[in-house]
Parts: sequence; C-alpha cells; structure tokens
Amino acid sequence: MLFNYELFHKPDIRRDAPFKKRTAVRAVIVQNGFICLVQVQTTGEYKFPGGGIKENESFEDALRREVKEEIGGIVTCIGEEIGIVTEYNRDKDGTYFKMDSHYYITNIEDKMVLQNLDGYEKKYGFVFKRTTIEEALRKNQEIIKTGTAHTNWIERETYVFNRLYEKVEGMGSTGDTALKGDCPDQLCPAVRR
Repeated sequence: MLFNYELFHKPDIRRDAPFKKRTAVRAVIVQNGFICLVQVQTTGEYKFPGGGIKENESFEDALRREVKEEIGGIVTCIGEEIGIVTEYNRDKDGTYFKMDSHYYITNIEDKMVLQNLDGYEKKYGFVFKRTTIEEALRKNQEIIKTGTAHTNWIERETYVFNRLYEKVEGMGSTGDTALKGDCPDQLCPAVRR
C-alpha cells in the first residue's frame, strides 16, 4: 500500500471518544497521462471521484456508483487498493466523526455518460476534468495557502495527490505505467462490468 494516513481536522480530537463512523471509496483513474478527477467549480479545487458506502453496498458497487454519478464514468476494472486516509473531525454540536477513505486504481470506458449529481455536488459545481497529478496538487496547495478552501476534503485529497506525484516522479513516468498498470484485466474478473 502506498499510504495509510491519519488526518486530524482539529488539534484537540480525542481518539478515545465515541465516533460516528463512515467508510468511503475513491477512484484513482489515469488515462493517457492524465488523471480523471472532479473539479469543484466554486473553489477550483480537485478531488477524486468517490464517496460514502451505503448500507448493504459493497466497496466495488459503491465505487462504480460514485464514479458514474460524479464524473459520468463507467468503471471497467477495479484494481488494487493503494491507500487509506482516516479523517477525524468534530461537528459544531460536538459529535466526533471518523471516516476511512479507501483509494483504488480504477479504469473507466473512454465514452462518458451524464453525471447524476446530488444537491451538495450541484451546489459546489462538480465537473469532470482530466488534468495532471502535478496540476491538481499545485492548484489544491494554492487554494490551501490562500485560505479559500470551503471543504475539509481538500487536505485529504492534497495529501493523496502529493503521494501519487512522488510515486510518478520517482518512476519517471506520466502516470499510466506507474498507476494504471496496477489494474490489468487479469486482476479484475470478479469485479468486471
């Protein structure tokens, strides 16, 4: 696994407190040297397509649903899990919150379908964007530095962009061989469409 990271959104979070727990899946999709992401139009930040797993939903089904909803992608292969980010936070009412986000190498068809965004995704202006890992990292770091981020997920996603950038740079690759190569068809017979 490339990363297993804990992120505390507030400095005084107690690990021994009772937490509301959520599990999420995120797709790392690389095609032709570009990474396929959600760009948030209200801030310009980038995030991986993905979200929370519904009750009685498998990781694979959740990833397929979220990719289709958020970017209009049809998943053809779910490869290895490359990392987990565990976030700890506290709501305004004092409730503690813990979310585990699992990141998977994912392939999608070249042909896209219409997004099916929910209310908050429409409010933020989620759009599909192909860009480079370097550009996504640079843009998110710039937003964090200027203090214009309106979401907690920017810290999580920027951490992951940084780890992916380090891996791709270390291999002297555009990303296709460093990341997409981890999702060959023979790994995916159980989760192929």
